[in-house]
Amino acid sequence: MVKEYSIMIRSQAVGMLQAGSSQKFVSLKLGVNIRTVQRWWRLFKNDLTLENKGGRGRKSSISKVAKIVITKSIGKKRQSVRGLSKKLKLKGHSVSQSTVYRYLTKEKGVKSYKRQRQPLITEKNMAARLKFCKERAIGQQMIGKTYYLQMNHRLS
Repeated sequence: MVKEYSIMIRSQAVGMLQAGSSQKFVSLKLGVNIRTVQRWWRLFKNDLTLENKGGRGRKSSISKVAKIVITKSIGKKRQSVRGLSKKLKLKGHSVSQSTVYRYLTKEKGVKSYKRQRQPLITEKNMAARLKFCKERAIGQQMIGKTYYLQMNHRLS
């Protein structure tokens, strides 16, 4: 993996070298490999740019139209990655589920959310719970302003 340094760090390194610092000192001071400092100095002396080279890395497989469709779907309810992938394939954009998921999480910072089902408590369940608690409680004890039940630990 290629580590990218900002143009400010590169310019600072070249400036320190122009001021008379050694390449080893610059690499230690900026926390950059000495070979990198040497390459920057060589580029500067040959009047070449210190800018990052473009075009490196894997190219995006998502078209601009697909990115727009995915971005617009973020606020919609009941929208799945699988559904988005199918929708895009029907429109002629070959985008897999994993690509849609990766774009949403890495580029847009959206996390998946699955709504949890809340258990239903019926009147019968509430009455059974209350009965269970009353049968096993010996008494109440007040600590501060809070009442605590003293429980009987014998199970019948």
